[in-house]
Amino acid sequence: MKRYLFLVFIVQLSFAQQPFPINRYGEVTDRSLDKLIKKRGYEVVSAFDTVSKTPLMIYAQYLKGGKFGILNVNGVEVTGAVYDKIVGLELLGANKFKYPSKYIVKENGKYGLIQNTGKQLLPSTLDGLSYKEGDSLFVLTNNNSRTIVNASGQFVKQVTDYNQEETPRKATKPNKILSDDGKTYNLRTYSGKEITVPNIGAVVQQYEETVTFKDEKNKVGLYSAKAQKLVVPFIYDGVELVSKGHYKVWQGNLYGVVDSIGQVKLPLKYEFLGFTSGGTYAYRDKKYTIFDKNYLPLSDLAFDGYSYLGLKGLILKYNGKYGILDTIGKVIAPFEYDMMSVPQDHDLPFTIVLASKGGKYGVMDFSGKVYTAFKYDEVLPESLLFSDSIIMVAEPMGISNQPNRFHFVKIGAKYGLLDNDFKMILPAEYDYFLKCGERNVLRAKKGGKWGLIDARNFKILIPFIYDIQPEYKNGNYWVTKDKQYGLVNRTGKYLIPLGELNNFNSDKTYKGLWQVSNYLERSSFYLDYAGRRTSKVFWKQ
Repeated sequence: MKRYLFLVFIVQLSFAQQPFPINRYGEVTDRSLDKLIKKRGYEVVSAFDTVSKTPLMIYAQYLKGGKFGILNVNGVEVTGAVYDKIVGLELLGANKFKYPSKYIVKENGKYGLIQNTGKQLLPSTLDGLSYKEGDSLFVLTNNNSRTIVNASGQFVKQVTDYNQEETPRKATKPNKILSDDGKTYNLRTYSGKEITVPNIGAVVQQYEETVTFKDEKNKVGLYSAKAQKLVVPFIYDGVELVSKGHYKVWQGNLYGVVDSIGQVKLPLKYEFLGFTSGGTYAYRDKKYTIFDKNYLPLSDLAFDGYSYLGLKGLILKYNGKYGILDTIGKVIAPFEYDMMSVPQDHDLPFTIVLASKGGKYGVMDFSGKVYTAFKYDEVLPESLLFSDSIIMVAEPMGISNQPNRFHFVKIGAKYGLLDNDFKMILPAEYDYFLKCGERNVLRAKKGGKWGLIDARNFKILIPFIYDIQPEYKNGNYWVTKDKQYGLVNRTGKYLIPLGELNNFNSDKTYKGLWQVSNYLERSSFYLDYAGRRTSKVFWKQ
């Protein structure tokens, strides 16, 4: 027995001497892991991932005998295969900003806690356990009670009601207090400063040290606590702050602007007023007048409409055509375009203007520089298209918060790609493009069939042979051909051959490890990145 244990130690030590070679996806790139799997009887092994940087720890999960364990990149078992589930190895939920050093585990239907070294902290005897604050506090559920504990299981706080706030809110002092004699109000500003103003009517709105009041005739005026006087008399139906020191005022259906000392900046004669970072646009008699930040007219022209107003410039419509003015009123692009628009631009290298002329689109900027010929039926920055969207349409609230890498363009019925310098990357010979859940992969349709393209070098990853766009499934792609389903990885390798399962779902267990479920058959099995799989388990009826 002693000799056998010594031999096992030598085997483990041999694997521990050199880390497995892994690629950037954490997948082992040679046969060394296969040999270990065969020797130890593992069923599947996930890809490896960093779970700690100080000290450096790179872990995978393995399955043996239907139970999970943790394996490090040197081939050493951090834990035995004893767990139904291991939670917390990834930067998820409460731990998304740091690597957790403690993992929630499930064993024989009960929950416990282990250190990232494999040491047990809380035995697996609990009905439930979840992260509360990072991995220092946990919510423990046992016998229908909820308790907040630390990593040693020491009691911190009892939670009596699941929906009850664990930390009661402090009572807040009212923002508006009427004096006992009713003659003054004590108000608090956003910064916490307390001011006293006379009771000259009903308080409508407070803007720091200015207050709008309504009198007994339902007219609104503006009082300045700083000047200690009514700066705008009770003559308006409404007074509303629009920028520092300036207020929109109205009577009936007419609007104007006054400043904080009551001076009229725009007379009460406009049917509509709009305010931007660059100034104001005023509508009257079916025309727009544009004013700068000081409420001075930018141009002698009266405009039919606008499509963009900001500090970068103004896109305006005059005599049925669009052009660009700068913020001092100079014409930058003449009024000769059928349409101009500005895509949401914080993900783009610079602000572009999409302009159309003769029914075709081109790209220009607010300096008037033109970057493309006017030959496109559509131009769409990729950063404005949602990942895994089923249609190629910019989402108004769907900004990727990732730098834009290229632009989709359409000529006739075909699509191509332009880079950020508006040079052609892929010619307009594709039926369609769609982004994937994986940022570096692009779904493409050509000749009526779908495939995948690498979005970094634009080489084909998966050939154009599939009937329906591949669906991203936690690192792999669900594909359909001749009404048969299959699962391929990003290189096109079949993990589940076409036709083996008619309908299935693939849920991520850990990096490079999935649980595949067949809901019609009511069965599931585990599948790893190399195509290794466990036997099917049929669900209990």
